[in-house]
Amino acid sequence: NCNYDNIPKLLLISKNIDQKYYNEIKELIRTRNSIKNIILIEDINSDFIPSLYNNADLYIFSSYCEVFGLTNIEAMSSGVPVLTANKSAMPEICGDGAVYFNPHDPDDIKNKIVDLYFNENLKKKMIIQGYKQASIYSWQNTCAQVKSLILEGNNYTVGENV
Repeated sequence: NCNYDNIPKLLLISKNIDQKYYNEIKELIRTRNSIKNIILIEDINSDFIPSLYNNADLYIFSSYCEVFGLTNIEAMSSGVPVLTANKSAMPEICGDGAVYFNPHDPDDIKNKIVDLYFNENLKKKMIIQGYKQASIYSWQNTCAQVKSLILEGNNYTVGENV
């Protein structure tokens, strides 16, 4: 049996798009005696997100399917070590800035969380790698790339197939 008093708090932020599934999660938390260690927040106001990143030890993103992991990049740019699923676009977007796990394997998720949480050297490495990876997606870099595309594309007319 796990002594829940000795584990850190887990903040679970979710957008409730399926009430039945959301209720199952709430019930699982309640029946596992861990309600005091898991804080479930639905549809958080985006103004609070920076302070959450700034106070987090880890950022865990276990989505099975994402187009772009913006929250992973936000966490990296805030200096939070990121653990994310090894599926979809996550490896491409996060590069060397995240620790990856199989979202279908609870033991893999648990082991990666425990390893990163307690391994200070790995945590420091992931923070540095995260900053580096997040810088690829900075607004300055994005603007420079858009400007380059516009300048290089000035040989095309509107409506022309490129």
